[in-house]
Amino acid sequence: MLDVLETTIGDNEFLAGDRPSIVDCTVFSIFQTCRERFDHPFGSAHPRLDAWYKKFRQRPSADY
Repeated sequence: MLDVLETTIGDNEFLAGDRPSIVDCTVFSIFQTCRERFDHPFGSAHPRLDAWYKKFRQRPSADY
């Protein structure tokens, strides 16, 4: 699935285009749980997804 997302995101800022959507919120929560709760580098081997996560994580709405 990560390979598909990596290809799909392409050069877009968000997973489904140029604006955040429910897709970003849903996938972000999976990444955040894996990375921050379980300390697993989920998606880090996928450069576009890794960059997407790091950028999305900086959004005020992603803070808890």
